Amino acid sequence: MVIVAAMSSGDVGQRDLVALVVDSLGAVVETDVIWEPYRLVDPGGGVVASVTQFLNELQAGGRSPSTQRSYALDLLRWFRFLWAVEVPGVNDFIGFVGLALPRFEGKRTVLPGG
Repeated sequence: MVIVAAMSSGDVGQRDLVALVVDSLGAVVETDVIWEPYRLVDPGGGVVASVTQFLNELQAGGRSPSTQRSYALDLLRWFRFLWAVEVPGVNDFIGFVGLALPRFEGKRTVLPGG
């Protein structure tokens, strides 16, 4: 059994990760748009804006559609976990982290503020 400390409403508790059920919520959807080959949608079918922004950065940096799909699938797994453990503000946090990540311009990485 894998047990980790978990925060819930300010209280410290424990979560049994073996018993955790992660539903197949959301999806990575292929589009017909050349500038946005894939998008991640939430359980209600809405586009996850923070992931769209990240995938747009990859597209602008010349990353292939298969690379974008791979990242989108990884992020889908991450979001499914966060939805399963009911983490509030997931989109806000991912958007915040995206602001601090390096941007790709051509083959050169540009750090924020630089």
